[in-house]
Amino acid sequence: MTDPTLNSSRAQLAADQLTADIALGKLLPQINARLEVTSTDDETGNSGSRSGEIILQQSLFDPVAWYDYRAAYAESAAAKTAFSDTQQQWLLTLIRTYADALRAIAAQEAANTDTLAFTEALHHASQRHTAGLVVKTEVLEAQAALDNAYAAAHSAKAELSLQLEILSRISSQPVSAVTPFTPGLELQLPDEQQLNQWLLSDGINHPQIQQAQQEEIKMRLLNKSAAAAHFPKADFTATVQHTQSYGNKHDEGTTTMLSAKITLPLLAGGSHYGEQQKTHWQAIAAGHQQEESRRAVRFELRRLLRQIRYDVMNINGRRQAIISATSAMNATRSAHRIGTRNMVDVLNAQRTLSAAEKEFANARSDYMTHLMELKYYAGALDETDVALMNRWFSADEN
Repeated sequence: MTDPTLNSSRAQLAADQLTADIALGKLLPQINARLEVTSTDDETGNSGSRSGEIILQQSLFDPVAWYDYRAAYAESAAAKTAFSDTQQQWLLTLIRTYADALRAIAAQEAANTDTLAFTEALHHASQRHTAGLVVKTEVLEAQAALDNAYAAAHSAKAELSLQLEILSRISSQPVSAVTPFTPGLELQLPDEQQLNQWLLSDGINHPQIQQAQQEEIKMRLLNKSAAAAHFPKADFTATVQHTQSYGNKHDEGTTTMLSAKITLPLLAGGSHYGEQQKTHWQAIAAGHQQEESRRAVRFELRRLLRQIRYDVMNINGRRQAIISATSAMNATRSAHRIGTRNMVDVLNAQRTLSAAEKEFANARSDYMTHLMELKYYAGALDETDVALMNRWFSADEN
């Protein structure tokens, strides 16, 4: 993917995952080398010395560095979860924009259907008015309906163009058209067992909840690190030094020194205590934030589960509404031909049919969006869902 947001998040993830490696370095051996050369030129002649040493330092007991390392590890895990959330939100944005494009297509198709029907109605009304069979009002009604249909078609076309532009920006590829749902495709609820699993999981797999958990763990470890600043620290140092002098006095030798040091902080002006209290309250705040995230995800899971169940019923109802509106349209046209219905009735019947077809398409788009949102809050949304959507749009008609 070439989306800048994803690429930026991926690069940030690579940087954040090095945090634990950096913190671990304080617990591992440290080796330094030093070389010193001196030269003196005076009345007694030229003299000087060369010395070099290698110093090995190893922390024996450093609770602050240990807790800092564990906190950094939690931070790296949180960064990985944040990247996963960015990926899922990118997919969700793509799906929502696609659904908006489908709604614009439905509106455009409904307006185009009305335009054709109202053009024909205006033609018939004009002919009948010329023959003296109807009053001028029917012609004016048909013309007004046609003008509104033209305006609606232009508005839908502009909206579709905007959504295609947004899709192009999100996908980083030019998008000139989208494929509507396959007309014969039956959309049904996902497996009930899967839905119950998502519901019972209580959003535990949702990236934002996992990130909140890792943030709380990190803050509690930092609190322990701040408390550990009061503890003693033990270090071991080994030094190998080689010295060589020349001139008036020639000397050469190698010295090996081993030392162990224990330091105990006694007073730091209250800064250690203040840092401990600060991280204590930050850990409490992170715990409350985690609970808030849980409640928000739990609410969305239950809301969306009810919503997609309603969407399936809505799709079936809208499909039946198209059948009823088609029958009503045919009956109204027949009645108009024999003079028991007027042009306004025909125009209204056509509007009802077009609206039913548009709402059926919108109901499908709503189902698609709500299902993917449900999977997002369940922590189950991934790129395989884009493949599922592709099957919805490319499946053979029944």
